[in-house]
Amino acid sequence: MDAPNDRVGGPSSVARPQASILRTNGRQRRRFRVSLAGASTCFTVDVSAGGFCVEAMRVMIPGTSVTGTIEADGKTFPFSGSVAWTKASEPRLGLRGRMGVRFASIAEDFRTAVGPR
Repeated sequence: MDAPNDRVGGPSSVARPQASILRTNGRQRRRFRVSLAGASTCFTVDVSAGGFCVEAMRVMIPGTSVTGTIEADGKTFPFSGSVAWTKASEPRLGLRGRMGVRFASIAEDFRTAVGPR
């Protein structure tokens, strides 16, 4: 008899790319203010030229298109992108969720603002 994870459609049959393949831009642990259209203001946990991770009490569904602004080093950069992944919050315990956003477009000079420190 097959082990539960070896059945067709089970967790072991799902191929997952390695993180090193998915991420082509180095992440920086930086705290920037992010305003998402239709949502409250949140702050980044980490950021790269390709996107960012934020903590929020309410996270969006992966695949959701987002627009907003990110404030970095005294400048405000408008962006558009999509939610790549989420981790749910636990409001009863006061724990925020996390959400990864992949940029579709952002100003070119944003890369300078998030460069290595």
